[in-house]
Amino acid sequence: MMKKLLIGLFAVLCAGGASAQQLDVNGQVNNVTPKVVAKSGVLSNVLGLDAKTQQTKKADFKLKSNHIWANANQMQQQARLNMPMLSANAKVAKAEKAAVDEGLTWFSYITSNDLGAVGFDALASGLGVDFLAGQNKYNIAFLAPGNYAKAKIDSVEFWVLSGCQYDNLTVWVSSVKYETVEGKNYLSFPESADKADAKVVVPAADVKAVLDKLPANYVGPISVKLPTPFTIPADGALVGYSYDGKSSDESIVLAGISSEAAGCFFQYDYEGERNFESLSSIVGMSSSIQIGMDVSDCEANDATVSANPELTTLVNTKQQYPFYITNNSATPITQLTYSISVDGVNGAEKSLDLSSPIEPMETASIPYTTAFEDDGVHTVELNISKVNGNTNINKHSSAEYSIIALEKSADRVSVVEEQTGTWCGWCPRGHVALDLLNKQLGDKVVTLAGHFANGESRVDPMNILGDNITSQAERFADYGLVAMTLSSLLGGGGLPGAMFDRVVAADPYVGANTTKGKNGTYEYGATDLVNLLKEGNPSEADFSMTASWADDKNTDIKVDLTTTFNYNRFGSFPYGVAFVLSENGMTGKGATWKQLNYYNKRAGVNGASDFNNPDMAAWFKADSYVSTTYDNVVVQAWNPLGDAAIVDKSKTDIDKGEVISFSTTLKVNSDLIQNYNNLTLSALLVNLNSLAVVNAAKVVLGNCAAGIEDVNSEANNNVVSRYNVNGMRINGTQKGLNIVKLANGKVVKMAVK
Repeated sequence: MMKKLLIGLFAVLCAGGASAQQLDVNGQVNNVTPKVVAKSGVLSNVLGLDAKTQQTKKADFKLKSNHIWANANQMQQQARLNMPMLSANAKVAKAEKAAVDEGLTWFSYITSNDLGAVGFDALASGLGVDFLAGQNKYNIAFLAPGNYAKAKIDSVEFWVLSGCQYDNLTVWVSSVKYETVEGKNYLSFPESADKADAKVVVPAADVKAVLDKLPANYVGPISVKLPTPFTIPADGALVGYSYDGKSSDESIVLAGISSEAAGCFFQYDYEGERNFESLSSIVGMSSSIQIGMDVSDCEANDATVSANPELTTLVNTKQQYPFYITNNSATPITQLTYSISVDGVNGAEKSLDLSSPIEPMETASIPYTTAFEDDGVHTVELNISKVNGNTNINKHSSAEYSIIALEKSADRVSVVEEQTGTWCGWCPRGHVALDLLNKQLGDKVVTLAGHFANGESRVDPMNILGDNITSQAERFADYGLVAMTLSSLLGGGGLPGAMFDRVVAADPYVGANTTKGKNGTYEYGATDLVNLLKEGNPSEADFSMTASWADDKNTDIKVDLTTTFNYNRFGSFPYGVAFVLSENGMTGKGATWKQLNYYNKRAGVNGASDFNNPDMAAWFKADSYVSTTYDNVVVQAWNPLGDAAIVDKSKTDIDKGEVISFSTTLKVNSDLIQNYNNLTLSALLVNLNSLAVVNAAKVVLGNCAAGIEDVNSEANNNVVSRYNVNGMRINGTQKGLNIVKLANGKVVKMAVK
């Protein structure tokens, strides 16, 4: 049975996120055209509280995810291959629609004139998910958010593609409802148009009339006026259309470049159940649905203020702290009245006229710039008292930053956690990336590769995602679920993906280099991103670890940690630790152990050539399925979220320079382990207010054979690879002369008896 990833699992703990990086990067991860997703940071084109704002769509809901959709990049390209043309009578601009339909405000998730089209067979092929093939019951929807509560939906419009079948076309509208699963509320959809709160069957003759007028490969509008206007409730409304089509048709018309999850949902059959998933999150485009509304009864002075929970900075260093203002009303925000307090000292109330209005349902990032002279914990609070000259009616009208100012940063060991799978054809570049990170950074980086299976047809024998998870304790203990959830909250998605210090989600290979280089290919940039984050995220604690086997059966690991904080804090101790056990040199027999390789020249996969550079040369020469060894593989974890306590609950203060010691014993019981000689234990010190990694340490474990003293003298140097005297790569130690390559770049010869 397919696992259910409850993405909302850590919504309360992770709300808001945190980091202090000053990276002008935002957007969604895309595996062919990679981008960096920062948990926080200043959005582009934002200069300050008297400057222009940058808006991004935002909708507040939780959605059950039933599958790990890989190859989304390929699906995105396939959706746009034919690039349907827009019929002259298909109006795009909201301004045009408002002029034609006087008195109505039009809402959609369409951000540009880009068009695409997909169908069930295309999705099955592009995503490599066989169960979608042959399905012909289409049901497409989007979420009209609660920002438009009290608005009356008058009309619904969407586009159809010439030459496609749209039998029994029905428009439907339903109030947003939630279902409770194990104490969590998730967005619930009507099972069909017949179960919706309102529906309108579009006459077949009307559909035919539109299609008959369209030239080949053109789209045209289907416009439906509701018999009775539908009032959007406080939680919002779902608006959709369903029809019987052909699985081979690419009849779902998509528009705009956006990965906003609420922009397009699609329904499909899986094991006898009808499920909804976000199609826009997969393909990176929204539905073509637009709704015309009467917004005269909507509130006009409702703005929410939010901020990241905790950041770090250096004293006497000016830094921007972005506050996020969300317009919850149906009219644009053009003016804000606000005040700022620093360390409890209230500032004067000021008025800000926005040169770029904050549109309904949009969020603007407006930064406040300051520096702190003293180390310790500081606060910056923004309060929005008025919106457009009227009292702000939202209860969440203020938000506060907690900022840790440091005299100097601790020596940081960075952590890069990759999400990968043997069945993921794009994932070889992640293997290359982790190898390069270890070669270039050595002991200054912890690299972890979490492998994921995806259903019965996409098996990875190193899968770290647990099955049959029934309790909250099991969820928090499952590394796979924690990693996928945190990555999703950071804005990551698809494989390969990676988290950098749990602050940024990015492509594991390109890192911050999200544009092509001089040769027209993407260049390796993960090390650059690690260094950027080190500069922008000073660490508040030195951290070290010693670890060794507690017995001769390799069942227990004795661990001793030492933590020294470089600032004072009173009243809270928001730190914990995560332990992760990884293995190098894993290999096996059978098809599932072979790495799918889209970079094989004969495969001809769109986008693969964008990575044809010297780093990736071996994969371009390899076959489509490659027998290889796998390094950095996560085989077991303890408290992967980082919530293992390192002090007694009674300790609520942090004293600068105090050495905090912590010892524990970890029970090793993983079925994934192949060779105990190749194990590395990593410890991640985590700030539980932000869930960001503060610092890390790693120790190589192993049953060291006699005669390898040369290797043991290199303390804490990770073994990258082993070779025999003929230069062939081997798994683990073998009798005779072994050549060992270490993470610090050294090559050591050892005689194994």
